[in-house]
Amino acid sequence: PKFNLIKTSYFNGGKMEFNLDIQEGKIKNILIYGDYFCREESDKLYALLKGCRYEHQSVAKVLDMAEASKLFFNISKYLGGYL
Repeated sequence: PKFNLIKTSYFNGGKMEFNLDIQEGKIKNILIYGDYFCREESDKLYALLKGCRYEHQSVAKVLDMAEASKLFFNISKYLGGYL
C-alpha cells in the first residue's frame, strides 16, 4: 500500500523531521528538514534511501553505508531506528 509518513526526532545535534513517501513497501521519496548541521549535501543519502525497503534492517544498512552518523553533526548513529 502507498502511504506518506512524517516522523520527528530530537538529537543533541538538533531536530530532524523525516518526510517519506512509501510505495509497495519501498521508500519512493524522502526529504529531511530540521535545525541540524549537515557536513555535506544530503543528496547522496536521499539517492541511497530511494528504492530501499522501508524496514529497520534495510534502512539501517543504507545509513551505515552512507556513513550518516558522520554526515550529520552530533546526530546518533542509530538514526535508522528513528525512520
